[in-house]
Amino acid sequence: MGLKKLSKRFKGKKLVSLILLLIMAASTLTGFALQALSWKERSESIVEIPKSNIITYELTPEQTNYLVRQGKTVIEYRYQLVCENCDLQRSSLEALTNEFSDQLFLQEVIDSSATKPRIEMLSFYGRRLLSDPPADDILDALCAIMANPPARCITRNI
Repeated sequence: MGLKKLSKRFKGKKLVSLILLLIMAASTLTGFALQALSWKERSESIVEIPKSNIITYELTPEQTNYLVRQGKTVIEYRYQLVCENCDLQRSSLEALTNEFSDQLFLQEVIDSSATKPRIEMLSFYGRRLLSDPPADDILDALCAIMANPPARCITRNI
């Protein structure tokens, strides 16, 4: 009689073990499926960056964040179409962007509601806002927030 009880007891444990094994396998497969779907969504949302690092429109927030994560400094220059100092500032910004093309990205945006030209610089190291600045102030602000400031930044005050 003791042997029959023992036999029933082991059959019950086998059944419970089999159920637990099936639950574990199903959860593992579900995890793999969810991860595969998540990877597909991320790969489809690849951010496209313009080929030129000087553009005449605004970047999307995703593009800006991507560039900053890549170590670039994104400059947004907002100005009116008719402006006294804008041509000088714009040419200075373009020259700096071309000189440090591996680190700078310039957006030139015509803004009819702007009262003065405004420059916003964004990098991994912070944000700078400048209102109608001279060329020296532009370079100083860039040198302060660029991820890898060039030697020109160090030697300009010597």
